Amino acid sequence: MNTDDSDGEAPFVWRAAAADSPPVSVRWHSSLDDIPNENPLLLVGHEFLDALPIHQFCRTDKGWRERMVDVREHTAEARRWASPVRSRSDKGHEAAASAAAQAVPIRNLDEDSRVLDFVLAPSPTPASALFAPELPGDAEQAEVCPAARAFTKQAAKRIRQFGGAALLIDYGDDRPPPDTLRGILQHRFVHPLHLPGEVDLSADVDFSALRRVVRQASPELRCPPLSTQRDFLGAMGLEHRVRALLRTCTPPQRQALIEGAMRLVDEAGMGTAYKVFAFSHVSLGPQLPGFLPSSFTEP
Repeated sequence: MNTDDSDGEAPFVWRAAAADSPPVSVRWHSSLDDIPNENPLLLVGHEFLDALPIHQFCRTDKGWRERMVDVREHTAEARRWASPVRSRSDKGHEAAASAAAQAVPIRNLDEDSRVLDFVLAPSPTPASALFAPELPGDAEQAEVCPAARAFTKQAAKRIRQFGGAALLIDYGDDRPPPDTLRGILQHRFVHPLHLPGEVDLSADVDFSALRRVVRQASPELRCPPLSTQRDFLGAMGLEHRVRALLRTCTPPQRQALIEGAMRLVDEAGMGTAYKVFAFSHVSLGPQLPGFLPSSFTEP
């Protein structure tokens, strides 16, 4: 998104709530390459990285093999795979996915003419050959997201050249994830291959890999240690903000505000399931608000 109103398609006009505030022109871009290079980049992303495509790998007695997708006829086994299931039992993911959940029926598999299923490649693939050396030695399964690395590298290059900062909040941890691919349909967990094209796909983010990308991009970038959403919002003054808002709330608004804030920082849910990843140009100083002071630490 860019607020520049120069040549090109007519911008969307975002009018501020305050009557005396001037309207802001907003332009949509399909990639960072389309945004003019002369300005500092302020990048904010929420649940963006987890939606990027991944490679999945499984350890076998012949080495790492990539998990692929195949087309199968209707069989008892295929029907079991495609029936609605949770791909994870993690309470944090469940809390985020079921926030507005209602009992919505999901179309039966028998209405589909074909079934997709997961299979293992019988031999090494280009991806397994490329990423096998970096996969955890004690893991049975692992996921790699080249698209997230490429996006981070591109953003880091822009910030190194023109200044700015990036803040991204998402599922994940500071280590490679195992099998975390999940499908979400109408606020319910379903098998990732259920109703292709209608199900949202999500996978945990390997923030350790993204932090390495930033480190390798330039010594002019600062990347603080990964933070949980709970710690970040606390450091940014969530409690003080809530207390200020409560002074003007009606009783129903008060209850909703307290419950919403608690849900964001719940240790058994979103407060720890979501992580906060950031990096910035050195010109902004050694410490970013909401994070512990640090330049870069090895993941």
